[in-house]
Amino acid sequence: LSLVEVEPAGVFSTALAFDPVGSFLHAQDSSGYRVRSYLVEPSGAMTLVGDAASNSVYPLGIGLSPDGRWLYGGGGISSGSHAIVGFSIDLGVPSVLAGSPFYSPGTSPKQVVVADDGEFAFAAHGTDATIRAFALDGTNGALTPTGFSYDVGVQGSLGELATRGSLLLATDRDTIGDGVRGVRSFRIAADGSLVENGPITDTLGISPNGIAIWILPPPGCPADLDDDGEVDAADLSRLLADWGACPPKGPCPADLDGSGEVDAADLSLLLAAWGACPR
Repeated sequence: LSLVEVEPAGVFSTALAFDPVGSFLHAQDSSGYRVRSYLVEPSGAMTLVGDAASNSVYPLGIGLSPDGRWLYGGGGISSGSHAIVGFSIDLGVPSVLAGSPFYSPGTSPKQVVVADDGEFAFAAHGTDATIRAFALDGTNGALTPTGFSYDVGVQGSLGELATRGSLLLATDRDTIGDGVRGVRSFRIAADGSLVENGPITDTLGISPNGIAIWILPPPGCPADLDDDGEVDAADLSRLLADWGACPPKGPCPADLDGSGEVDAADLSLLLAAWGACPR
C-alpha cells in the first residue's frame, strides 16, 4: 500500500461507504453531525463534491443502497436513541431526506446496510442488540419498520452486518461470555424477515466485529461475456449496459449470480474474475 492522498473528514469519522459504479466515497462525521462526499479519481485522488448536515443525529455506520441513490446511518444514543438518518445522493452530492430521521423500534441503532435488491434495509442496534428490518421506498428513500427483528443477545453483543445477494451476515461478540462468539448467517426472505442458516459459526474464542463478504465466481468463466478468453473492459462495458432487471424472457448473461437483475453483486463477481480465464 502506498499513500496517495489525505482528505479531512471532520471531527470524528469512523465509517466509509464507497459507490463502485459512480466512484464516490462517503464519509461520516458523528461529532460534527455531517456526511461528506468525495469524487475518487482513477489515480486515487479525492475531491470534495458536497456535504450535508444530519440535523443533530449521529450518522453512524453509514450504508449505501446498491444503486447509489440513498445513504443511511444509525443515530446511536442521539435524538432519543431511536433515529436513523437518511440522505439522497445526486451525482455524489448528499442531501438529507424529507422525513429524516426515521424511527427505529430498536434502541441505539449503530449501523445500516441495504440488501442487494434495494427493497429492504437492516439496522444493527447497540443497546438491545437487535437486527431490525425496514422497507425501503424506492421513490423517496423513506424507511418503514417491517416489524421483523432478530435478537442477538445482551447489550453490545451484536457487532456489524453485511449483505450480499439474498444473504445477511452478522457478528456476535457475546459480551458477557454465556454463549458462543461467532458469525450468524441469514437468508433475507421476500417479506424482509430473516431466516437463520443453521447454528452460529463459532470463531473459537475470537470476538468478531467488522465483517466483509465476497462470493467466488462459479466454475468456468461466466464473467467472460464476449467469450474472448479473458474478463476485461469489454465484459465490464457489457455488464454495465445490461444494468438493472433482467428481461422477463430471454437470456441475461450478465446476471452472474442468478438473482434476476444485473447489479452490484454481479459487478463484484466480474471484478473478482478479472484477467485471463482458467484453461
